[in-house]
Amino acid sequence: MTTRETSVPAPSVTRGLSSLLLPDGAQADLRLAGESVTVTVRGEVDLHTSSCLRQTLAAAVQEEADLVLVHLDEVTFLDSTGLGVLVGAWKAQQAHGRRLELVCSRPEPLKLLRITGLDRVLTVHPGRPGPPR
Repeated sequence: MTTRETSVPAPSVTRGLSSLLLPDGAQADLRLAGESVTVTVRGEVDLHTSSCLRQTLAAAVQEEADLVLVHLDEVTFLDSTGLGVLVGAWKAQQAHGRRLELVCSRPEPLKLLRITGLDRVLTVHPGRPGPPR
C-alpha cells in the first residue's frame, strides 16, 4: 500500500498530508493511504475548534475513501460540539455506504462516548495506551 504525502496549508486541499492548526493549539492532520483516510486530532475539540475540525472531516469524506479513521488519542478535551462534528462526518460516510471509525484509548473522550451512548453507534478501536497517570 502506498501513502501519498504532501504538505498543504489548508484542509480544503486533501491530497497527501494536510495539517491544520486549530485555535488554542489544537491540530488535525489528514493522511491518505490506499482506500482509507486517517485524521489525527490533537488538543482540545470544543466550540472554538470544532468548525475547523468539521472542515477537515468534510475534506476527508470528500475523498470518497471506504474508511475514514479518526484518531483521538491525542485529544485532551472533547465536548458535545466535537461529538456533533464526529457524528455529522459519520452520517456523511454512512449516506454513501462508507465507514467512519474512531481510534481512542484516552479516558476523557471514551467517557464522553460512553455517557452519550455513541460508543454503541460508532466503531471505537483501542488506540495506544497513554502515559501512566
